Amino acid sequence: MALRNNNHNKTNADQAAGFEDFDDVAVADRPTEAQAAPSDPKERLKPAVISDATRRAQAFKKELEEMRDAVSFGHGVLPAFKATNGAIRETGSGTRSFGAWVQGRLMGYSPFWQVSPGGSESKLKGFVAFSNDGKIIDSVVGDGVERTYVGKTVAEYLDYLHKTEGLSDAGCKPYMNLAIYVVGSDKGEAAGLASGEVVNIVLSKTSMTSFTAYEEKLKLAARAAAMGLPTKAISEDPFMLRFEAEVANNNKGQSWTKLTIEPARV
Repeated sequence: MALRNNNHNKTNADQAAGFEDFDDVAVADRPTEAQAAPSDPKERLKPAVISDATRRAQAFKKELEEMRDAVSFGHGVLPAFKATNGAIRETGSGTRSFGAWVQGRLMGYSPFWQVSPGGSESKLKGFVAFSNDGKIIDSVVGDGVERTYVGKTVAEYLDYLHKTEGLSDAGCKPYMNLAIYVVGSDKGEAAGLASGEVVNIVLSKTSMTSFTAYEEKLKLAARAAAMGLPTKAISEDPFMLRFEAEVANNNKGQSWTKLTIEPARV
């Protein structure tokens, strides 16, 4: 799959995300050991503990918001990987593979939409287009008539592909780019990538469901903490993630590989 240049007019796509230092809390504000561990497990959390949990939850929520569109995913900026044939493999002409799973720290993410001509022939590649919001065409691979549709609606471009170019299977699908700081993988060093390298993991629609579910879980945990309710859903670093390739099937006998997302394992 071709990568897009995910620069947005409203943001500077090359800016670094502003990460919070969660340990940078005044000593006087931290709960004492006695406060943090009530003798009665059913005892309601004490104010100092609630306050600390709330601050951490707010920091996590803020970082998640700041990571959106904080990284440029232009072609060639980061090596890209996606779930295919039961593993997490490099896209395009790349041959590297993480194997069945990879773990790493989320550094940034950006949703996008790709208009596909409905075929894999090289002559159709120029018709591939990208949209930041699924409504307006932001870029087109080719430099022919299709380039005139930049700035126009996705619906207009699809109408052109269907009626003028005769590409009846052309369509638009959502995807998501994730920038991941790699800390480990199924293949380890054999993957051909060293720990500490940042890669682009591309999520298809079925894989995006897992990311959205994890995101919503964090938001609910942050809200619970802000209300003074005890929660274990927010780990020390909830953005240390594990991606696992999983083969999925439907009732039509079709199968594909998707990614499941969960907290990283120690």
